[in-house]
Amino acid sequence: MKHRGVIIFTVLGLHAFFISSCAKARGEMTAYSTVKGKDSRSQVRTCFAKEITIPDEVNGFGSLSFLKKVDITSPQEGKIVTMLRQEGTPVSQGTVVAVLENPQINLGVNRAKNARDQALAAWELARARLLEGKFQAEARILDLAKTEAELAQARKEYQEQARKLEDQEALYKAGGITEETIRSARFALESMAERLRLQEQDLAIRWIGLRTQDLRAAGIDIPKNEAELLAARIRLATTTLQAEVQAAEAQLGAASRELESAMLAEQELTLTSPLSGILAARYVEPGERVKRDDKLLTIIDTRSLYAVIPVREQDAQRIAGGMEAQVVIDGLPNPVPARVELVSPTADNQSFTFMVRLLLDSRAVQKGKLKPGMFARATIHLGNDRKALVIPESALVEKQADTGRVFIIQQNRLLEKTIRLGQTIGTNREVLDGLTNQMVLVDKPETGLQEGDYVEILQ
Repeated sequence: MKHRGVIIFTVLGLHAFFISSCAKARGEMTAYSTVKGKDSRSQVRTCFAKEITIPDEVNGFGSLSFLKKVDITSPQEGKIVTMLRQEGTPVSQGTVVAVLENPQINLGVNRAKNARDQALAAWELARARLLEGKFQAEARILDLAKTEAELAQARKEYQEQARKLEDQEALYKAGGITEETIRSARFALESMAERLRLQEQDLAIRWIGLRTQDLRAAGIDIPKNEAELLAARIRLATTTLQAEVQAAEAQLGAASRELESAMLAEQELTLTSPLSGILAARYVEPGERVKRDDKLLTIIDTRSLYAVIPVREQDAQRIAGGMEAQVVIDGLPNPVPARVELVSPTADNQSFTFMVRLLLDSRAVQKGKLKPGMFARATIHLGNDRKALVIPESALVEKQADTGRVFIIQQNRLLEKTIRLGQTIGTNREVLDGLTNQMVLVDKPETGLQEGDYVEILQ
């Protein structure tokens, strides 16, 4: 009986202990669940959306390039005699950079000189013959004038002889002279008339080619005074000689042009630089033979450089030629002044950006000894300063194109927001929509944070 009582007591004790343990466990579990839901918080660091003043500008990076470049090619076939030897050699405009040799061209120059000399001699001979022809024509015209005067005198003598014959005829009728005498007088007058007729015919023949009708036929107006008439007749008499002079002049002109062409080809064998700069590259060596249009040298003008930077479409629409800019070059203490020279009219097929060309100040280029290919960071000034709302780039949970997600903190609880992003400003990002000034955000959010979580802000 005594043993049964002990057993019953033991069972009842174990049962009470089990019930007590379960109740305690349920209480601890309830307490733990309460802390995990509200009091167990992730620790986060915060940042703020803040409004700043930023200059209205576009930033980009690219490289320097030359404004002017010239490839010097061979104008003729030939052999390289001399050439600038070292890349980077300074070159002034007009400096001889290469000399070629072509014996055929030199021989052509000598032949052209001989042909020109022969044409010159023929032209001078034609001019001399023309001058002599003018003298002969003038002498002929003066001789014709003399013959006309002699003919006029012969006509007067004939008239006088005819008058004397009339007197003799009267005497003969009166019996004052013999028949033989009158016959002799008649014959003398007839002979004089025949000589006069022959002289007139001869004079008419000698005037052929110098008559007024001949001048008209040649298209020469009949001058009104004797001096101009004489000059017109001389010009008509020397028409052939004048044509010979013109032909000789044409031959001389053709020979001179041939000589000029040959000498130009010879001069082209000496190549000079069309601009001042440096020797950027050489493609042949002295002694090599080259053909026409073979590339020999490349010279670039390093006094004028420009920077090429890509910009976004919305920025390209606001950039115009002549806008001021600054270009930062590593190694230079101060930015280099520049201005917008060109905005590409088409976008790049891959990056969808527009290329902007900035012409650097030439004095700064020479002072800084800038070279093509140097890395450049550029800033283009568009207008007045403006206000912008920015957040640290590190506050973004996720970003896609021009949108992003952030966590804002309200009463120690996370609220996820989708925002619209603008340009990058240093380590910050411009916010175009979705936030207001002084909003508290989670900085560098860790993976696993979710909207609605309670957080503890670290100082």
